Amino acid sequence: MDQLPHLAPVSVRSRSDRCVHVDKSPRRQRTSKRWGASRGPERAKQIDRSSFLAFVDGRRECIGEEFAWTELLVVLATVLQRRRLTLVSAPPHPQAAVTVETDRPEMTPLPRGLGR
Repeated sequence: MDQLPHLAPVSVRSRSDRCVHVDKSPRRQRTSKRWGASRGPERAKQIDRSSFLAFVDGRRECIGEEFAWTELLVVLATVLQRRRLTLVSAPPHPQAAVTVETDRPEMTPLPRGLGR
C-alpha cells in the first residue's frame, strides 16, 4: 500500500483526451500519430458517434452520471436549505486551459439568518 502514489486532499488531477485516444498497442503504434487519408472528414460520417469516448456519449454513456447529478442536487438542496454559502476568498477568475475553468473560490457554510 505504501508504494501507491499519494495525492494531497486538494489535488486536482485530469487526463488528456489525446492520451486516451492514441493507441499505444504495438500493432498500431507506428501509425496512431500519423495522419492518414482514411482518417479524413468524409470518413467521419461513417464512424459511429458513440465509439469516440466510451462512457461519455452515445449508447455507452455512463449510467452513473445521471445518478451523480441527482445526488449532487439533493446534497446541494439539503445544504442550502440550512446554510447560506459565503465567499471567503476573491471571486473566481477564468484560467487558461484546454477547457475553460476557473480557479477555486473558497466558501464557508453559515447557518441561515446570520450575517445578512
